[in-house]
Amino acid sequence: MRALLLFLFACTPADEPKDTGQADADSDVDADSDSDADSDSDSDSDSDSDSDADTDTATDTGGSGDELRDVLEEMDASADDCQEMGGSPDVQGAKLYYWGEFSGSDASGWTGEERWYLFVNDAWAAEGGKDCVVSYTVTADAGSAGACSSCDFGMVVDATLSASATDCPEGVYRGYETMRETYGVALGGGGVATWHFTGSGDAFASGYYITEAMNYLAEYGCTVRTD
Repeated sequence: MRALLLFLFACTPADEPKDTGQADADSDVDADSDSDADSDSDSDSDSDSDSDADTDTATDTGGSGDELRDVLEEMDASADDCQEMGGSPDVQGAKLYYWGEFSGSDASGWTGEERWYLFVNDAWAAEGGKDCVVSYTVTADAGSAGACSSCDFGMVVDATLSASATDCPEGVYRGYETMRETYGVALGGGGVATWHFTGSGDAFASGYYITEAMNYLAEYGCTVRTD
């Protein structure tokens, strides 16, 4: 995720992988499952002699229930932190986030979407700038987790710009209409997923997972106008 001041990690053209030193697809995936069940019964009797019993059972397959938690609920959809950039309130810029969501498995591969969210500051808004989204359709196959020794599996992701779902100025994504990304994913307790660069092993995002679905959200911070 180098090149282009705007994009530290989320954007690498297809012919230039964002991380160096990465290992290529040997398709190693670990799956974890745990289950817990509890049952309780209670009975009580009174002068009218009545009894009741209840039993409940829950099974946890590693994620957090049947629905994937919406990590976008944790995004601060504002540019409050970016009103002064470089010590000046006149620099036009935006708050930038990266988001992705995938469905599938290591055996079948994944499909999904990745987006860049930009929330413009007052200086850019004064010049006609508006909050906007850059959207990509993605497909992915299992690959090596590279330098991430704590990751359960790696992914090789191919992203293609979805023009119909994109409303940012063309200059924001020019040169990044297609990309190839490599991620390592660590599945933790409570359905929390941590996403890593395969080249360095460093974490760059967090999100959630359930069986055959997962997401991430990464806060890049402030970026200057590039259109």
